[in-house]
Amino acid sequence: MELSQRDRLSELVEELTTSGQQQISREKMKEIKKICKESIDGINHVYHSIMSRLNKDHAEIRLAAFNLATEIFPKSHHFRTVLLDNFQEFLELTVEINFERPLPPPLPVSRKLQSLAIQTIQSWHSFYGSAYKRLELGYQFLKQFKKVEIEDAQARAEEERVREAESQKNMKRTHKERLEAVIKDMEGFHVEETDDNEAVISTLIDLQRLLITKHLPAVRYWVQIFTRSGGELDFLTRALELKRSLESSSQKFSQLNIKFKSGIKKMILFSWEVRSHSIDTKHSHIHHMANQMAASFEDEEDDTDFIEVSEKEGNGSHIPLSLQVKNVPIPWTDCSTRSKVSVMRPRGSSKRRAR
Repeated sequence: MELSQRDRLSELVEELTTSGQQQISREKMKEIKKICKESIDGINHVYHSIMSRLNKDHAEIRLAAFNLATEIFPKSHHFRTVLLDNFQEFLELTVEINFERPLPPPLPVSRKLQSLAIQTIQSWHSFYGSAYKRLELGYQFLKQFKKVEIEDAQARAEEERVREAESQKNMKRTHKERLEAVIKDMEGFHVEETDDNEAVISTLIDLQRLLITKHLPAVRYWVQIFTRSGGELDFLTRALELKRSLESSSQKFSQLNIKFKSGIKKMILFSWEVRSHSIDTKHSHIHHMANQMAASFEDEEDDTDFIEVSEKEGNGSHIPLSLQVKNVPIPWTDCSTRSKVSVMRPRGSSKRRAR
């Protein structure tokens, strides 16, 4: 192994054991494993570096070094061999089997290290026990020396297993219930009014009322005016787009299919919708005319393509008065004012001729 790799391993082990982080950095751990794969020297160097950190009189450094060992132990047979060759010292530094070498402070961290070490060694024994004689002997010694702790660790492990299984079961049940609820909602895209969402639904109703009784009629009136004027295509197009947007918003509210706690709100909404529908029907011909006008203006060519023809004598000045009056278009008016419009009759009308 190159000197630079050796120095890098030492640097990584020190960083991982002094960072104070609860979780080991995946990036740095990946780099250590990569170097160790290249040579046994790298594994030996990491082992000695870990043991050096385990000898520090600081429980947090020892805990971090132990966590680092548990990361490499399942990955390398050689690492397992060199660690188990000195298994007694490893137990003294993590489990506290020698009263002359107590675990260092802080006490809560040292107790955590001891408990975790007992559980981990028990797990190693369950998986590798028959393959490594030293692991088997060390576990049996630990079992006799730390009988109470081993039993407690086994009980905690079993409790943890049961708790994890129950947690998974509850999670699956919760996901299933949520899935069924979503499917039910989709089959039934409705919203039920409750005490919790009553204020939100009331706000939606107020907004829907303003949209149907104020904003939509105003925009429809704009469309009507722009259509009658026969000009201002840009404003007409904008008014039509705004009208479609408002109608779409109103439709989305209806699609919520809200189930109200009382029938009064439903009756009020129904009356608004009927009113909106009647206004739409009354002005549908105007909307159709507006769309046609917008489409025709889009295809219309520039005025410069036409030639202006000056008025010549005989083009209209000698048309009889009776024909000129008959050809004058009567302005479009509402029904309320149409009865007031009078048509001027030219001289020599049919009434006079009857005499």
